[in-house]
Amino acid sequence: MEERQTSREIAVIYRCSKHPIINALKELGITRHTRTRGMKPTCRQLRQWIEGEYLSLTAIAEKTGAHCTGIRWWAKKCGIPWSGGAWTQRNKRRGVQKPSKEQLEEWYLIERMSLENIAQKLGASRQYVTDRFEEYDMGPRASGWSHKIFECTDGHIVKSTYELRVDNWLSEHDITHVYEYQLCNLGFTGSADFMASDIFIEVWGVRDSPRYNARKKLKTNWYTENGHALISINWWDFSSQKKGLWKRKLETLL
Repeated sequence: MEERQTSREIAVIYRCSKHPIINALKELGITRHTRTRGMKPTCRQLRQWIEGEYLSLTAIAEKTGAHCTGIRWWAKKCGIPWSGGAWTQRNKRRGVQKPSKEQLEEWYLIERMSLENIAQKLGASRQYVTDRFEEYDMGPRASGWSHKIFECTDGHIVKSTYELRVDNWLSEHDITHVYEYQLCNLGFTGSADFMASDIFIEVWGVRDSPRYNARKKLKTNWYTENGHALISINWWDFSSQKKGLWKRKLETLL
């Protein structure tokens, strides 16, 4: 205990896994200590940063050189509430309006905004947005949408591996195309994933979302009613069982 070694370090000495060491500590009634990296702030410092300066979890982590998990653990030890308390009050004092579940679904699934973008839109912290996702039991990270970005061979920055494949295929076949073509001037709020040779291309990559499916139906109906040619590619078209169905759909452009 005086050397404050971790269970993993003790396990190395005795040439075993850490689990027998943990069990032995429990049997002996010895409380395990947690080691976190970075400067450990005092409870007074933490309370000042959280309740006085309204610093975010990330800002405190950067200030101390610690991980966000460590900050959360220290705050808990100091009796500073993580949710429903000082951390939430910081957002309230900023004048943050709590978004509804429908608003989050619209931004996240339909407009495909990242958590950071949503936080900026609300004027809140990223953690506040994550807490709302947990409150509404939304995930986050719906199936089929990771919010990572991908660079295509032609320099386009797209938002899914499905879009990456489509964009690269269009480039490989020397087909001029526009990514996220705005439909506002055509009377529809939003954008098409791609526009090539006067034909719109939609890559429907999100699954298990009633709201996304409703938007998909609305959009496809609009294309049909207004006489716009559309290549509609679904997420299952990329399955190996479909044997390149997504490519065969695009071959109509050749």
